[in-house]
Amino acid sequence: MLNYYAAPGLIKEDRINVTIILDTVSKYFDVTIHGLTGPSRMSKIVMARQIAQYLLRTELKMPVKAIGSLFNRDHSSVLYSIKYIDNQHSLTNPADIVTHLINIENQLKW
Repeated sequence: MLNYYAAPGLIKEDRINVTIILDTVSKYFDVTIHGLTGPSRMSKIVMARQIAQYLLRTELKMPVKAIGSLFNRDHSSVLYSIKYIDNQHSLTNPADIVTHLINIENQLKW
């Protein structure tokens, strides 16, 4: 299931998929994939999880229920994460979250 959703990209395999997004986000934040998809509420892991969910939705157009299943979360929790990250772009003083998102997106394209 992890490699089912894929989108065109500019990486070596010329594809961005679920595994690549999860690997990139987990390495960027120095957390395990199990930690990323697990129940932890540590702020570092929560931010990483929200960014991963946002990227899965925006880059792969993955359904919210599928993202929820992957992260053991309800679809409404996934929607909250996606909207939260999306709203950070519209703030006049965006949080560090936007910087992290830009850095991760750049890593995905190389």
